[in-house]
Amino acid sequence: MEKIWNVTGNKPNVRANPEVILNEYAKQLSEDTNQTFRGLVTRVFREDTGDVTYALYIVTPGLKDYMYRLLEININNLLKYYPLELKLFAKDPKNHQFTVCDNEIQLRKKLVEFIKSPITSGILMHLQTLADIQKSYE
Repeated sequence: MEKIWNVTGNKPNVRANPEVILNEYAKQLSEDTNQTFRGLVTRVFREDTGDVTYALYIVTPGLKDYMYRLLEININNLLKYYPLELKLFAKDPKNHQFTVCDNEIQLRKKLVEFIKSPITSGILMHLQTLADIQKSYE
């Protein structure tokens, strides 16, 4: 039988894959907070548009694994990740932050900026306070 399956083209840079990048930051959340919080990355593919959305959730074990959706990456073309849209969710929708990243360097820079923002710090502090309250009733 003639060979018909071929893998051709340039191999994609796995390091530049937004899902891989987001998973790195999710893992670091657990390490940086001594497992007080965990990161979870989800992926949703919309067949009608071809868009992919990755979301980074903060999981709080002290609150029965309550999950807070912190970041979202929207990609319009899976064959070419960039440009992509990055969104930081705040408790109040008017405080949401949004940006477009044209490459891996911009994405990493903006992710760090969003993660270190006062919004994220406030969210983590609030979740920690709720977990402490929950723990005091156990």
